[in-house]
Formats: sequence, C-alpha cells, structure tokens
Amino acid sequence: RGDELTVTNVAGPDATTLLSLPDGGVALWDAARAELVDAQLSAFVHGGRALAYARALGPGLSLFDQPLVANVNLDLECNAYYDGSSINFYLSSQDCSNTARLADIVFHEIGHAFHGAAVIAGVGEAERALGEGLSDYFAATITGDPAVGVGFYKTSAPLRQIDPTGERVWPDDIGGPHGTGRIISGALWDLRKLLVAEHGAVAGVTLTDHLFYQAMRRSVDIP
Repeated sequence: RGDELTVTNVAGPDATTLLSLPDGGVALWDAARAELVDAQLSAFVHGGRALAYARALGPGLSLFDQPLVANVNLDLECNAYYDGSSINFYLSSQDCSNTARLADIVFHEIGHAFHGAAVIAGVGEAERALGEGLSDYFAATITGDPAVGVGFYKTSAPLRQIDPTGERVWPDDIGGPHGTGRIISGALWDLRKLLVAEHGAVAGVTLTDHLFYQAMRRSVDIP
C-alpha cells in the first residue's frame, strides 16, 4: 500500500513519469539504467512488500499509524540505516551498489523499524546485535533465501549468509553487532528448516515467523 511508505530523493527531484495504460493492460516503469530514479522505485516497491509482511505478522503496531519515510541516494557509500523514524540508503560507489536498489537491504532496514515498534515496553528491548540478527532473518524469510544482501559489493557473494556450513554459537562467535547477530539469525533459519520439514512449506514458515515475532517482542538480548 502506497500510504505506508514515503520515498524522498535527497539527491534531487522526486521521480515522476507519464505512462499509457490500455484498458485491462499493464504499464511498466523501468528505470534500471537510471540509478537515482531506480533507487526511488526500488525502495517504494521493496519497502511496500516488507511492510505488508510485517503488517501480517503484527497488525495494529504503531509502525503502521503513518507512512514510514525512506530517504534514498544519500551521498555516502556501502551502508544503510534506520534512525528511529526513517530508513536511509546510500548511493553506489566503485565498491558498493546503491543500497536502495537491493531488496534484502530494504527488507533488513524495515526489519529494524518493525523490531522497534514490536517490542513490548518493559519486557523486551531493541538491543543492537539482537536487532541485526532479527532483521537479517526478516529479510531472509521474505525471500526464502538465507543468502542476505547478494550484490552489495557488486559480486554474487552475499553480504551475510545466515545458513553457513559451520554454525555460529553463543558465546563463542560474539564479534560486532552484525557478526553476533548471525547467531540468532542462524538459529531462526535452522528452526525454519526444521519446521518446514515437519509441517510443510506454508505451515512451517508461518509457525517460524510467528515464533520469530513473539520472541522479537519479548527478548532483551540474544541469549
């Protein structure tokens, strides 16, 4: 739903176009060759998809009371962030892609907003490493792919793999918020695989996502 996300282009004018739509037909707005425009379209499309997923898990959260702001094309590189009121994405560079053009990164940042809104006051806490891991799982469960952020460094390698060959465990693999976060994201992905094997794809994912959401509301840290 368009009323859930407002996209702002900090590098210039907001994107506009004029499309011809035949009766019963389809109109395609393709800006793949125009980074500044495509970043706006991608943030809007992927952001809307992530918000719809979050709304299905946690209807009635304050996150959905007003449109979430997405600022795109910031004149920085190799990052994106949620600041408590908006999600923010950087321009491309020699080393990194424009982060608004990567669905996983948009999903991840909305995961932070979802986490912040979902926490039960006085019960849970949006602790940083926990939040990074939960947001990675959120991105991965939307796509069904544990390879999060493929293309971030303009390669086919993921930014983070939450289903690695060697499992990360607490406390042996503590190391920075994103590294430590892979302990909980990996545990959630393993749970997802087990429940899918036991209950089937639809029921298994639904159950895991429900447990993820309820844990997100109540957890103060990864342990």
